[in-house]
Amino acid sequence: MKDHESLNLSYSDVGAVRSAWRLLGCIRLKEVLVLQGTPVMGMVLSMRSPTFDRLAVGALFCLANFLLVAHVWMLNDWADIQSDALDRNKAWEVFLRKGIDPLSMLWFSMALLVTGLSLFACISRQTLMIASGIAGLGFIYSYPGVRLYGLVLAPSATHIIVELRRVLCGY
Repeated sequence: MKDHESLNLSYSDVGAVRSAWRLLGCIRLKEVLVLQGTPVMGMVLSMRSPTFDRLAVGALFCLANFLLVAHVWMLNDWADIQSDALDRNKAWEVFLRKGIDPLSMLWFSMALLVTGLSLFACISRQTLMIASGIAGLGFIYSYPGVRLYGLVLAPSATHIIVELRRVLCGY
């Protein structure tokens, strides 16, 4: 018996795995990782002495924050698909070119949010509330029909508020 026959994988299983990898490939890893600096700095500054428990909570916090920031970027990419597809500087990297449909992108973004907020809930209620506020601001900033992105000064004010909240989330 061949190795792949023992796995009992159907073509739909393989397709689902490929779709999952394509969705993961839509996460703007560089941008998401860069935005980990502010909350991690807040977390490090709040840690009096590193113990195993505090480091474990720190690792959980980093994962939760990664998922939250990835959600915000993916929601923004989903909301901006029309303009990004027409922008010659962005058109080559839009998720549609990777074989991802808009509904899948939106659902994956929401899955990242729910998973991230669930992890924040394991840390503390205060951290969950701050993270929820960041998610809410991301929604207000990006979601079609609400979008503060196009208003003068609103994006700057939103970014300042989010960064302050991100420091507090880590602290």
